[in-house]
Amino acid sequence: SDAEGYDLAVKHVCCVCEGEHDQTTVAYYREQGQFKSWNEIGTLETPVSFIRIVLDRMSVFQDGRAPHSDKAYDRLTGFIMAPSQRVLRETTVKEKDEANALLTLDKMLKHVRQVAK
Repeated sequence: SDAEGYDLAVKHVCCVCEGEHDQTTVAYYREQGQFKSWNEIGTLETPVSFIRIVLDRMSVFQDGRAPHSDKAYDRLTGFIMAPSQRVLRETTVKEKDEANALLTLDKMLKHVRQVAK
């Protein structure tokens, strides 16, 4: 899709190991003047976190906040499908507790933002 005129556009999606490869990738995209964001692989290991990240990324693409290239979208889809077979399983009690704590924190932050307005 055409990303001109937007503050944010997704042009590339990549997966690299932390360390030398990550540093090289960061340096390359910074030289290009492009923003880089990432998630630690550990955040993709629990079903709730995985779904949350996937839905967040997909909604950014879908609602137009971040126009994306077809190649970036295809690569993101591949990155989602690869771990999904392992991650999408029954959630453990500990993971449910952690997810509930995050939801509570989200609700508190939304309340603080509303009060601050």
